[in-house]
Amino acid sequence: MVAINGKKQWIWRAVDQDGFVLDVLVQSRRNAKAAKRLMRKLLKAQGRTPRVMITDKLRSYDAARRDLMPGVEHRSHKGLNNRAENSHQPTRRRERTMKRFKSARQLQRFVSIHDPIANLFHFPRNTLSSAQHRDLRNAAMQIWNKIACVAAAHSRPGQLSLHQSADNFTVPNWLFAGAETGAETLARAMTIIETAKMNGLDPQAYLADVLDRIHDHKINRLDELLPWNWSAIATVDAKAA
Repeated sequence: MVAINGKKQWIWRAVDQDGFVLDVLVQSRRNAKAAKRLMRKLLKAQGRTPRVMITDKLRSYDAARRDLMPGVEHRSHKGLNNRAENSHQPTRRRERTMKRFKSARQLQRFVSIHDPIANLFHFPRNTLSSAQHRDLRNAAMQIWNKIACVAAAHSRPGQLSLHQSADNFTVPNWLFAGAETGAETLARAMTIIETAKMNGLDPQAYLADVLDRIHDHKINRLDELLPWNWSAIATVDAKAA
């Protein structure tokens, strides 16, 4: 459950026997209708019914199963549902980092993107040796780099995406970041600096000017302070002076 603007939103997440997220749906209800909606979506995506369905003790699951999948065995037990419960932990961590979600629509967009990416880096460690885990991790990183490069290729000229900045972070040079949050902060700073350079700006002068004027700048005109717009504004201000 996630509270957004005082209203409860329920994250319905389906996970397979290895812990991979199959689908996720954000709904404002926790009843049989909501359970049916998730099951219909799963059946359409998977193309077949599961052998066994394991859930917590919410009775809405069984009501939906009787209508949609009457022949499927249903096991309802809190302890058996640990994989689904553990799958919520990455979302909780990101929620704290993002200072909570702003709307149900934002939450749905986030989990729809976050969970497939998390699947790419999820490996059942109990069945893998250390060498196998390293090989799978390296393969996943190569796939992710290809995805990030494709996304970066569609960015606007004169704008650098966060992924492009991250590609330049070699391990020996950026160990001082220390943790994931430190690396994310560093990536944001480098994105701004490199984008300023791509637009022919002095990053130090650009950042000094933006930090000086942002406190009393109108919030609906913040786009004027972006690197690809800042040069024209600086010229206008200079002429006005």
